[in-house]
Amino acid sequence: ADAAPCKGKIAFTSDRTGNNEIFVMNEDGTDIVNLTNSASSDIDPVWSPDGNWIAFRSNRSGLGQYYVMDATGGQVVKISDCGNRVDGITWRYDSAYLAYQCQPTLSYESDIWTVLRTGALPKNVTLNINGAAAAPSFSPDGGWIAFERLPAPADPNYPNYDIYKMTLSGASLTRLTTDALRDRTPHWSPDGSKITYAAKEDTTSPYTYPNLYTMKTDGTAPQQIYAPDLDLNVGGIWSPDGKHLVTVARSAVSVVVAMGADGS
Repeated sequence: ADAAPCKGKIAFTSDRTGNNEIFVMNEDGTDIVNLTNSASSDIDPVWSPDGNWIAFRSNRSGLGQYYVMDATGGQVVKISDCGNRVDGITWRYDSAYLAYQCQPTLSYESDIWTVLRTGALPKNVTLNINGAAAAPSFSPDGGWIAFERLPAPADPNYPNYDIYKMTLSGASLTRLTTDALRDRTPHWSPDGSKITYAAKEDTTSPYTYPNLYTMKTDGTAPQQIYAPDLDLNVGGIWSPDGKHLVTVARSAVSVVVAMGADGS
């Protein structure tokens, strides 16, 4: 599910019609409408910041690819053309550009692509970066993308991801985390001053889950703000006013946790 920033609507995936479809409803659960209504599997809706568009994943062209439709289910446009798998789509503040991860083959290697909402100007912005690039996050001004990177060749016993940033064109590549931890899933704060990320503390085991950190956008002043094990695919998601964070903690069960931006 994903909530529209300004429309009082929630988009979600459901198989209530026999296959996965994208639906919208009011915040109170009323007025449920099937937007996709197709024979394909349509999943993972993500609202644009202006609430007028929804990006989603569908296998209607064979492989799962990203599409964009308007808030009523119309004007459907295919915006990705990836050979194997797409993931992690995110919108820029102006609702015009999107970024996503493309894994072109069964190899672990992947790239980050940017594309206009119309499907125009697709660009592989990590084309010359060997390894896996994933989990893009736009800066609030839209000029930078933070992302996680696993350099090649990867160590299968300990995949040492780090957080990087680059400009929208893929220039000025900067490594932000340089420790031995597994640093993943960056999220830029609304005021542009910090980035949250998930960092695995225990380097002796690659499969323990990480904790939540923040750092300045130049990579300095890393600070652990939440200790219980996290879901790598969530990290710390900022509230629109930048005062709170939401994450998913893993223990015997997964739970949603809200906290102040300093971890209080």
